[in-house]
Formats: sequence, C-alpha cells, structure tokens
Amino acid sequence: MKKAIITIIIAILLIGFARIPALVLSQDIDLASIRAIAWSPDSTRLVVSDLDGQIYIVDALTGEILITLQEGNTENVALTVAWSPDGTKIATGGRDQLVHIWKAITGEELLALEGHTDSIIHIEWSPDSQKVVSITFGGSPDNFRIWNATTGEETIRFESTQDFYSVDWSPDGNLIATTSGYRVSLWSPDNRSRLMFFGNYKEEMPILRWHPDNTTLATGYLLGKICIWNSQEKVLISTIDAHTDVVSVLDWNPDGSQLMSASWDGSVRVWNLETNHYAELLPPNEHVIYTAAWSPNGEYIAYGGAYHPLSIVPAPTDFPLETPITHD
Repeated sequence: MKKAIITIIIAILLIGFARIPALVLSQDIDLASIRAIAWSPDSTRLVVSDLDGQIYIVDALTGEILITLQEGNTENVALTVAWSPDGTKIATGGRDQLVHIWKAITGEELLALEGHTDSIIHIEWSPDSQKVVSITFGGSPDNFRIWNATTGEETIRFESTQDFYSVDWSPDGNLIATTSGYRVSLWSPDNRSRLMFFGNYKEEMPILRWHPDNTTLATGYLLGKICIWNSQEKVLISTIDAHTDVVSVLDWNPDGSQLMSASWDGSVRVWNLETNHYAELLPPNEHVIYTAAWSPNGEYIAYGGAYHPLSIVPAPTDFPLETPITHD
C-alpha cells in the first residue's frame, strides 16, 4: 500500500470580498489516489474512496478522518459513492459488485445488496432518500437496478444490455437519465419503460448531470466537449470545447447558473453560462482528475484523482476567460 499525503485546501470567505489565505492541512495516512467523493447535505463532511480500497468520512473544515467505513482492500475499490439527501445514509459500489448502504453517523454497514455481476460504476440516490439506482458497465441483463435503501429489496430491474456509463436521478424524482454509447436515455423510475432517447454526437458520453430545473441536461464526452440539452424537446442548446481529454465529472451549482467540469487532462473548470466566461481552478497537468463535487451550499468545490490529493477550494467569483461555446 502506498503512503501518500492527503491535503485539504480550504479558504473561508470573510465579510465583503476579503478572503483569508488558504488553510492547508496535511496528515500521513494510507492513501493512494482519490477515486470518488460526495458531500454531506450540510456541506460539513465528505465521503471519500481511494484506489487502495479505503472508504472514509472526512471533516471538510479540519481534514480529520472521522470514520473509516472500509479498510484498504484493492480487490474492493469503491468506484462510486453517494450521500443520501436527508444526510442519514451513504451508498457505495465498486469492484465487489455489491451496493453497500452505510449509516452516516456511525459508519455501520446496514445493507450489502447482491445482484450485479459486473463492477458498479455509478450510484445515485432518489431525491426522497428512499431508493438508490445503480449501474454497471458490461452489457449484462442485470446492469441497471433500483433498490429500496431501507429493506434492500430490488424494486425495479431494467431489462437492458446496454453498456451504461453514467446515471442521474432528476431533482424532482420523476426521471432517471443514463448515458450509453452515443445516447442519453430517459427512464421512468416507477416501471421499466424507456421514455425517450436523444444524442447526435458520434462520440461516447461518460458523464451526465441534471440541471436543477429538471429539464436541462449536461453531458460530457470522451474528447473533451460538453453539451447542454433541453431534454423535453430533445434539442441541443449549446456545445463547449471544454477539455482536451475525457470529461470525467460534471456538477451544477445550486442555482444552476454555473457548471463545474473535470477531466482526464488534469484540469478543473467552472463555466458561467450566464456570462459565457469561465474560471480555471486547476490547469491541465499529468494527473487525471477522477472525481469532483460542488458543496450543497455552493461555497466550495472538492476534487481529487490519480496521485492528486483531496482538495477543497472556494467556488470562483471571477470568470476571466471567454468560454469556447457554440450555440445551436
């Protein structure tokens, strides 16, 4: 197991425009690369998984590891983590093909849900915190499921052999969106029906994210583009030449005016879609960014990746760079 440094970078906003310098907290722990992160709903903690197989809860202010959910186990790396909207539970999934449900306050494992036959690559909670949706990559018939997060019952298994890349539950709970191949599909969470699909770029989409308005969708592509869609009309609104490699993460700020993206090119950027300008939080570099997330209160962005520490930085207020955007 590699020894590395986890660094939490925090800057606290003061009254007016003043900021104190970033507070850097470092501690030696058994940690390799950051694989997945998710904020608690109150923006005070993060659940973090790394490529050594550890899963732990971190205090976002002090950097202290509060709870270890899973000790190092490279055969069981959690590829996806999600904190329930009501703050009480955490869901994780990965190489062991199980959906794990944990009690957030104590770290107790409540459920380990069996059924998938490939590594779980993405988990999301329903907005009411009652269910989780999980997907695997591999085209097996069991690769897209919804589970009751209290009883562990599988409530829906979507009959599909698509290679899924990403899944997201709409903020109002009425739709589930997935990416597979060149397409976005919208599904009913109440039955097995696919309601519609769209997409016109001949390029695969590893990530998507619903806008808070329940209609707009952002999708990221293998070669670095981001597309903004009207999902109701299946219309492409705009395209951003965002990165030079795979777009690995997309996340909207709470009011939906800004979109954060991260990439395998090592960069993390925030796009102000109202002014068509952007801010660069991390320039391109040799270290892949696997994961990033906007805090629910909108004040911070956390990110990490291959041999990159867990970093927490203030959400930008200045957007000096012009967005390379095309309106369709």
